[in-house]
Amino acid sequence: LLISFADYDPQFRIGQQLNEGVNQSAQVAYILHNPLTFTKIAIVSIFKTMPHTIVHYIGKFGWEKNYLPLWLIVPLFLTLIFQAISPQNRSSSQSHQTKLPLSIFPRIGIFSIGILMTFSVAAAMYAIWNPVGAPFIENLSGKYFIPIFPLFLLALPTVERFSKYEKMLNGATVALIWLSLIWSVFQILTRYFIF
Repeated sequence: LLISFADYDPQFRIGQQLNEGVNQSAQVAYILHNPLTFTKIAIVSIFKTMPHTIVHYIGKFGWEKNYLPLWLIVPLFLTLIFQAISPQNRSSSQSHQTKLPLSIFPRIGIFSIGILMTFSVAAAMYAIWNPVGAPFIENLSGKYFIPIFPLFLLALPTVERFSKYEKMLNGATVALIWLSLIWSVFQILTRYFIF
């Protein structure tokens, strides 16, 4: 159910999260009749908002203005990538001796599902938030990609040379998680309890 900007009471629609010219049915028709144009809009929007999306995905915990600092977000993101391509994370649960990296075809399938889900989120945001035929998709952020990003990480190939750095990588991951926790607790205390 969508109450459009035009249908909302004029006394109360200003300042709300409503955009003038939004019409879900007309926007879906626009997407279906202009698939190449929408694809271009989606790709440009996704890439332009990618830094903001990554910061939301890794460094924001649901509260406004409670971000981790950039100097912590960057190593967390890199550690996430390194953990995803490390052979230790693709090993069998019964034995660490048996490595089970995914072959190319399952990885392509997983990556394709991730792309399809990304475009589905983009289409939903386009239909809900933007006027018909808008040149950019507003409101793309990391919270919508929480179930999607792990697919892209799973689709990455393993890199065997990282196996000799497993202990160092695990230590860095644990240290970064603790540092993030300490920083977050400090931010919460500062914001809500220390005046």
